[in-house]
Amino acid sequence: MYYSYMDNEKLYIEVSKALKKANIKHNTDYIDLIQREIDESKCSKERFFLRKIIKNEKIASFNNTPLCQDTGILNFYIYFPEKFDSFYDIENTITEAVKDIYIKNSFRDSVRDFSGKKIEGNLPCSFLYFPTKQKELTIKFLVKGGGSENVSTLLNMLPSSNIDDVIERIVEHFKSISDRGCPPYFAGICIGGSMETSVVSSRIALLDIDLINMDELEKKVLKRINALDVGVFGTGFGKTALGLKIVKKPFHIASLFVAISVCCHQFRRGIIRLKI
Repeated sequence: MYYSYMDNEKLYIEVSKALKKANIKHNTDYIDLIQREIDESKCSKERFFLRKIIKNEKIASFNNTPLCQDTGILNFYIYFPEKFDSFYDIENTITEAVKDIYIKNSFRDSVRDFSGKKIEGNLPCSFLYFPTKQKELTIKFLVKGGGSENVSTLLNMLPSSNIDDVIERIVEHFKSISDRGCPPYFAGICIGGSMETSVVSSRIALLDIDLINMDELEKKVLKRINALDVGVFGTGFGKTALGLKIVKKPFHIASLFVAISVCCHQFRRGIIRLKI
């Protein structure tokens, strides 16, 4: 027996609320992280610049205006329960919600077609689906700006590379992008997998960053990146990156892909859970 009904109206409302919030207000864990960095920093200039992030968020939230003029491209990651068959309804409903939110709130259309014409409502969105054994529908999303998208990458390394080689290449990449992606950065990194699964896994890692707890490898890589001294907004003061998550996947004996999904300091993300 398949689920034959999903509350599309409720889905529309929840996506609309979450999407508007993500564009004008940061998640609590993000604000807590920035405030903790301010409290612990011994550099007055770093504290000054980090306070600008919090001030910008307060202004955006108060005025119902975007956190950034780049209102991004929308990436949705949908985790569906067993025997679920309403994929067409999900895409249609989410697409409608995205278009309406961007038009009604005068959010900038950041998407264009190849002729250069902007597409009203910032469409299309990207959808990826993952089966789960949960009893609810979970939708995660990223509002992904172009600057950080342009400095994300897929490295093609020798399969004989060891973990130190991988760390060096990751750090080299962050050195090469410098401040072009609007630091301080967040990053999802996948070591291994096929070409496509590596990229997708790095995206999911970006969404699933734990801003408080990191393992030893993540701490080591983050420390190396911060030693580059790119700093907040590329000023040279403070941390270059504030958080990252690394996942490892099995890989072909002849290949080693390392995907790095970078996000700027406007870390706009959300999650919606619906019982169906």
